[in-house]
Amino acid sequence: PVMFAMLLIALIAPALFGLVNSEVGARKTPFRGRGWAIATLVGIVLLWGWREVERQNAIQLAQTQDYGDSGSAQVTRVFASPSPVNPFRWHMIVETPNFYQLATADTLQGTVATNKESDIFYKPPTTLATLVAKRTWLGRVYLDWSSFPLVTQADTSFEGLTTVTFRDLRFMYDVSFLSGRKKPPLSGEVVLNADRHVVKIEMDGHVQH
Repeated sequence: PVMFAMLLIALIAPALFGLVNSEVGARKTPFRGRGWAIATLVGIVLLWGWREVERQNAIQLAQTQDYGDSGSAQVTRVFASPSPVNPFRWHMIVETPNFYQLATADTLQGTVATNKESDIFYKPPTTLATLVAKRTWLGRVYLDWSSFPLVTQADTSFEGLTTVTFRDLRFMYDVSFLSGRKKPPLSGEVVLNADRHVVKIEMDGHVQH
């Protein structure tokens, strides 16, 4: 959103100032808006650099925390996803051998907030249903694309159907316009019958054919 706002201003501002200049009779200058374009591109590069510095700070903060019941879980990988607007707020994924820990890092305050009840996702075991779902075209594409896939199997329904859900932990956080915890975007489902044959494949609630 910040980069989009910068680009939008650079697009609109020259036209607005051009209208003002035409009203007062000012001479039309060639390459109108060039200064705005250069300033915006420089601003985007500076924003990228600032984001990278804060990202490294967030990763370092997450790596210094204790995870697990005993606080001695080994951290094998850390991922930081930026807040859409706040440059100091980061959605963190900490991977250990047995579970994923979600957290929120505040690089301005130097804190990492976690919830042991809702922020821990234990790595699910591979079952026959999840194995079949992973071998579908959706499963193959999803696992090839996702950096932090979470593949879980729901309880079998009365009709004998089993639903295997594909979620990406990178999108499982809440923002003002999105509830990523309850319904993460870019999630898929594979429904299997009692014979482990695929009945239905969905992506974000839309049936795939």
